[in-house]
Amino acid sequence: MIFVYLYLGGFIAKSVLKFNWLSIPWTQIAPIFSAISALAACASVIVSIHMANKNRKFSEENNKNNLEAAKRNSEISLEVAKRNNDINVAAARQNNFDNLFFKLIDLLDTRINSISRIDGEKFDASVLVYQIKDGIREQENKKAYSNQLDYIRANYTVLVDKLISLENLELSRTEQNGGKNYAMPSTQGAINSVQIKNETELEECLKKSKISLTWAEVIYEGIKYVKSGDFNYEDPIAPISKTGMIFSSVVHDEEDLTIKNELDSFLDVFNRIMSETKITSDDIKNIVQNSFGPVQFGSFFSIVNRIAKIIKEEYENNIEEQNKYIGILRTQIPSLLLVCIYLNAEYMSEGEKLQENLKNLELWGDKEELKNNIHINATMFYSAGDEIENIIKKYTRK
Repeated sequence: MIFVYLYLGGFIAKSVLKFNWLSIPWTQIAPIFSAISALAACASVIVSIHMANKNRKFSEENNKNNLEAAKRNSEISLEVAKRNNDINVAAARQNNFDNLFFKLIDLLDTRINSISRIDGEKFDASVLVYQIKDGIREQENKKAYSNQLDYIRANYTVLVDKLISLENLELSRTEQNGGKNYAMPSTQGAINSVQIKNETELEECLKKSKISLTWAEVIYEGIKYVKSGDFNYEDPIAPISKTGMIFSSVVHDEEDLTIKNELDSFLDVFNRIMSETKITSDDIKNIVQNSFGPVQFGSFFSIVNRIAKIIKEEYENNIEEQNKYIGILRTQIPSLLLVCIYLNAEYMSEGEKLQENLKNLELWGDKEELKNNIHINATMFYSAGDEIENIIKKYTRK
């Protein structure tokens, strides 16, 4: 628009300069100049109005830009302030967590040093762990022994028939060797050339042999005693073997393969019963509870539980931080007490919360560390393979 005004002004000025003023009477010159002045004034007003409008628009645009800039600066300031506040809050929260965590670690150390026994004896974690281990083995041996006794009672007649067959083999061999009995080679037994047919005749052979018994006669005496009402499982004449094998005292280092195979065939079923007998979780639970009973752990397990709980709550989705703090906790606990923590979590009724809070935290290490005995040694457990697999299954991350 300003260009239009300038063009008109230039046109008027050009017209004035080209106009022949000498042809106009002097009396009309004044009105003409008045008209020209009026036109110039009008043009000046128009230009002023235009410039005023332009300045107004420029001012409005400038104000708008200033407002937007101020708004952006305000938003940036708010964002910076929020970010700084979040950093301060996070730092304060981290500081509070660290204070609580390390106070609990200090308290845990105090509780470890104060674990004692109610009988006044000095507490020894290795004694406790191996006492539990031996107790479980003894219980499993007793169960295996008891199952073998039940098998004898249920299959007595079949077992006697097998022993008669074995006895006849041994009698034939004794006769061929001039009365030498390989079961007890230092003594001489009576030569019996007649093959026996039933239990009564086996009894007669037993009476004649006296101190020079055959393998069949030794075993027969054992199963007959088990079947009798005089047998007391809780107080047997011979202590239950450490292997749980009822005929573990029977040695059959036989050169005669026929007799050896007969002995092996007879004893195989008892070996199988022994190997198939497994301790149950309830059996272990009773042994652990009885072994823990005389020990005053104080709040040891409760503090471990509390530490595990706050780690999970604070870093539920941060595995790296979980690993850092659980690693610190692990280093404060002797390996034998780490075993006790596992036994408490698995087999003590008050350990249920501890079991839940320790899941996925890998207090005993990850899968590879457990398999390579890094933090705890598998031999500390009765059934090393089973317990380590259970820890991997329940307490490590999948």
